[in-house]
Amino acid sequence: MQELLYCAGVRVTYETEPSRKIHWHDTLQIVYQLSGKSRVVLRGRQYVLHEADLLVVNPYELHNVELLGSSAALSFCFAQPLLSRLKGARFDCVSCLHTKWEQAKFTLLRAELAALFQHYYSEQEERELELLSHAYSLFHLLLTGFRSDTDSEGGVDQSRVSRIMQYLHTHYTEEITLRDLAQREYLTPNYLSQFFRNKLGTTFTQYLNEIRLDHCFFELCSSSKTVTEIALDNGFGRVDTFIEHFRRKYEITPGKFRKGLQNIDCTDPKLVPQSALEKRFEPLLRYAAATAQETVTEKPLQKRRLMVEAGGGGAPVVQDWRTIVNAGYADDCFTAEVQQQLAVLQRAVGFTYVRFHGIFSDTMHVYQEDAGGNPAPRFTCVDLLLDRLLAMGLKPYIEFGFLPRLLAGRQKPVYQNQSYIGFPSDLHKWTRLVEAFLRHCIRRYGRSAVCTWRFTLFSISFSLYGFLSAEEYGTLYRETQRTVKRVDAGLRFGGPGIEGSLLLDGEESILTGFLEDCRRQACLPDFVTMHSFPHSFREIAMDFNRMVHRSDSSATFKLSENERFMGDCIAAMDKTLRALCLDELPVLIDEWNATIWQRDLCSDTCYKAVHVVKNLVENMGRTAGKAYWTVSDLINDWKLADTLFHGGHGMFTCNGIPKPVFYAYQLLSRMGDRLLASGDGWYITRGKGGVQILLYNYCHYNTMYRMLSAFQDPSDRYSAFRQGGPVEYHISVEGLAGGGFRCETVRLGRESGSAYDEWLRLGAPEELTAMEIDYLKQKAEPVRRIEQRVSLRDMQIRLEALEVVQMLIEPMDR
Repeated sequence: MQELLYCAGVRVTYETEPSRKIHWHDTLQIVYQLSGKSRVVLRGRQYVLHEADLLVVNPYELHNVELLGSSAALSFCFAQPLLSRLKGARFDCVSCLHTKWEQAKFTLLRAELAALFQHYYSEQEERELELLSHAYSLFHLLLTGFRSDTDSEGGVDQSRVSRIMQYLHTHYTEEITLRDLAQREYLTPNYLSQFFRNKLGTTFTQYLNEIRLDHCFFELCSSSKTVTEIALDNGFGRVDTFIEHFRRKYEITPGKFRKGLQNIDCTDPKLVPQSALEKRFEPLLRYAAATAQETVTEKPLQKRRLMVEAGGGGAPVVQDWRTIVNAGYADDCFTAEVQQQLAVLQRAVGFTYVRFHGIFSDTMHVYQEDAGGNPAPRFTCVDLLLDRLLAMGLKPYIEFGFLPRLLAGRQKPVYQNQSYIGFPSDLHKWTRLVEAFLRHCIRRYGRSAVCTWRFTLFSISFSLYGFLSAEEYGTLYRETQRTVKRVDAGLRFGGPGIEGSLLLDGEESILTGFLEDCRRQACLPDFVTMHSFPHSFREIAMDFNRMVHRSDSSATFKLSENERFMGDCIAAMDKTLRALCLDELPVLIDEWNATIWQRDLCSDTCYKAVHVVKNLVENMGRTAGKAYWTVSDLINDWKLADTLFHGGHGMFTCNGIPKPVFYAYQLLSRMGDRLLASGDGWYITRGKGGVQILLYNYCHYNTMYRMLSAFQDPSDRYSAFRQGGPVEYHISVEGLAGGGFRCETVRLGRESGSAYDEWLRLGAPEELTAMEIDYLKQKAEPVRRIEQRVSLRDMQIRLEALEVVQMLIEPMDR
């Protein structure tokens, strides 16, 4: 279930869970079947809903909606304050009971639901009034066409049921008895027992165990706790009791169930939705009036005045974003296209480190064994790769992983590049491989050079995905770290690559447990690493296998509404380290992007440039590095797309056309080393002989796209963003000596610096000739304008939504 939005007393949720237990609520609910089928138990009868069917559940009616197979439904719930206008009216509305000739009145309901759904995501200033108008229109249709004369279950004690349910759902981890609960309600145990049977259709014990089992099921899927820990933490006094209840419900023991998670074949069509994800809401939206147009009001112009004193020293700027960049996988870096793109990026920006996955993957032909089964590694391909990177002026950031097939304990590969991830089948052979690699590098490149490199293990997130247990990850990390330090204590080793979203979700115990264990085992990392992808990690973990095995044009997990996600992740990490008295450890973000999803079509637009500028200047100097993921769209963990602008993570398309995000990094590299002033949407530095002004007009994803990640028309990618208005800056710079000034203005937006928008103007051709590719490369360059000014007072710069503007000011003479 995904809650899409809650506004004006209306809640919309997207239901995909296979089953729901019988329950009730105090809201009026309309269930709308999007795809597949649902079996519904309501008012003592059973119904089967098909696509476009709907039914109404009155407040306090016991019901059960069970989605069958890979089905999906929408749930519209209207809160009690809205229902006061209905004056207790109840409705009998089940569309599947009526023939196609009797569907006219249901079609009116569908149209009103579609309009309400669309207005949820309009994000207009008067949206709540629009929502209320559609809610009341729905109520009018229900009153005039579906009002029931049948009385509701008058015997249901609403306040008592509400108290009991709230108590059980908040205290299920405790030892609760029927007698204790009866005393709380001033009832006899026998009366309360009958109350459960009559009002809830179950027993006290069964209901409580269902609550506990639901929580246990989630933790088995998503946590590294043992079965015993899960049982005891969720209120089962004995682990054998939990196992027996789990076996009865799911026909499998918890241990076998968890092992089975690692062997799920996610290419099985039964595990993916039946309808294309980008069309998941079409069965409702097709009922929206064809003439209905979203009212778009022009946003007023914002005016901002900035007074900048350039005569002072200014605070030093630590350009931590320039420390490191990601280049995908080791074998990706062998392709001429990726090498060329890395070389262009390095000349334009200049990074210190380059990070990649898969140094030991079979595609690098490193790990072999002799006739006696002893490791006999060969580093020919590794040497070629490292030589080329070092020649570009890039130092390697070596992530030990993934596993060669001969050492893979889990013989089922993941990703399209057939990576093996997990705990080695022979830990001793693994450490011998790591040691052989390090000693080879020291002999070839020299100890002093290798000691400036950085080393780590693959991310701890894979233990949360179920590829290995938390205990196994801790052991693998510890032995790998000790091997590195045994070769040379001067080598820098970090970890564990924790997801920042876990820290924001209050699950810092994963990191604290790891670091406390490292402290006990005397193997603390030299630096702490984390990822910054603005999603709920739990949603990604549950959808990980589908995501890496398919190349969908939409995602099932939602994007974060937090516009300061990276900054909040850094703050959460700092807080966690302070609590452990480890705040002296440097923090490095070794992967970050606006989304973890490699088919986010917005990644090709100028949005990504504004997103990068905003996040890097807002968090300048707060870390030891921020590694953007990734340089190129030519990355082989997914099937390569057959379209040019397919929403890849790269700064370049597969054939080397620079995207706006590349130019964002280029603009950042031209900023100075002293900060004069900064604020929301602006960042001003001094250095390189002058003053540098960087302005940006950021607009976040709108709710529709954030929640649904899909387009009605993929060519209209800017419909994914909130409607932003223009901003006009009036900037005055004082204290910069000179008789005149050379001012260079660079614009990066839809009209300048965006190859995607130029491709649209070209006619969005599916196939490009070599000449057309060269044309787009040239047209992708941002427009530059140079002027000479006598005065730096009241300089006017206007920015449209999703635009970045940089002004470089240099004195012409002194």
